[in-house]
Amino acid sequence: MTNGSLDIDFVRQKLLSVIDQIKHLQTSEFPYQESREALKLLADLYGRELNRLSGIGPTTDHTIRQQVTAQVNAYIARYYTVLGFILRSTNVRNAFEIYDPLLRMSQTIYGPEAKLIVSSEWSFSPFTYPAITDEFPNLMFIGLPATESGNPLIVPLAGHELGHSIWRKKPHRSPHLSALDATLQSRLVGEYQNSWSEFQQLFDVQTKPADLLSDLFLRSIWARSYRLATRQIEELFCDIIGLRLFGESYLYSFIYLIAPHTGERAAYYPSLGSRVTALESAARAFGITEPPAFSGYFIDLPKRLQANEAFCLRMADQASTAMIEDLIAAVSGHVARTGLALPSDAERDRIVKQFCALSPAASTTSIGDTINAGWAIRLNWAHWKNFNFREDTRLEILNDLVFKTMEVMEFESRTR
Repeated sequence: MTNGSLDIDFVRQKLLSVIDQIKHLQTSEFPYQESREALKLLADLYGRELNRLSGIGPTTDHTIRQQVTAQVNAYIARYYTVLGFILRSTNVRNAFEIYDPLLRMSQTIYGPEAKLIVSSEWSFSPFTYPAITDEFPNLMFIGLPATESGNPLIVPLAGHELGHSIWRKKPHRSPHLSALDATLQSRLVGEYQNSWSEFQQLFDVQTKPADLLSDLFLRSIWARSYRLATRQIEELFCDIIGLRLFGESYLYSFIYLIAPHTGERAAYYPSLGSRVTALESAARAFGITEPPAFSGYFIDLPKRLQANEAFCLRMADQASTAMIEDLIAAVSGHVARTGLALPSDAERDRIVKQFCALSPAASTTSIGDTINAGWAIRLNWAHWKNFNFREDTRLEILNDLVFKTMEVMEFESRTR
């Protein structure tokens, strides 16, 4: 082996190590088929890269060698965390009861082609790898906090993560989302024009507001805000659709996970104030009762920025907040066209009565109703006052009832 071919040799070794790990993982017991299918997709992808790598050698043009080895490195790094995610999806601590109801919801709200892998992750904030890559078409990865694997009451937060796949779906994106980008651009232009004197002073420009998008320098500044605002409205959309899918349990899960804050926000995230405003507005629009004093649970930490950076962020914040009603309308339209069964107070109350008899509920149509009923008990233990449960066991009993009801829902859906 010559020094001139070390790059090929080393990249090939790394690639073979990943392929060996995939083969080992394929011998695991998987609770559902999607994990095995994802591993096959990865095995095929890395197999193709290995074949490409075998086609180059020391005499291959140096630039081509660098391009090929760089791509292999990129693929190894890009999907390394996915392999770990798939492995953890087999953990017996995972709440497998939630899988079928979430999958059915995904297939209704995203499309029948939706595939789902759920795992417990060592991150307290739920996260997702949306179904947006060519390698994993229509496959969503949703990770929930490992320490909360026995807590079905925070499952509504998965609705937020599902929202990312709906938002980014291509090429057949929901028609109710297609006009939002143009609306955001218009709103952001308006925010800049309304603050033009401040903008001129901060960035030392003398041009007119009408030149904002035609002048390349001005547009580059505006684009900073636009990139932030685009990410912000995606997050707001995900909050709103999570609320629509699950009802009031999304709000209680939101308090549980975030209140009073989770540290200084990233600029591409909307402020907590904006997220709360969006949820309150959406709750009113959807007829959902919000927790008492909901907004009082949250505070925004000050963010230290240079004056020009602060201006760009403020413009993004104001434009994204101005989009709230548009986002609510988009969520309403998208969900309505899918025909998804939505939570209702009457169905929640029926399930609460079952839980008060310590019995799982049957004939449920929405996972949201089941979780809302669980929250109704969790927030008012007086429902169980006649049982004299110990404090350290009543939550375990409640969680078990919620999980069992999800199992009944799965059984009924499979035997219809």
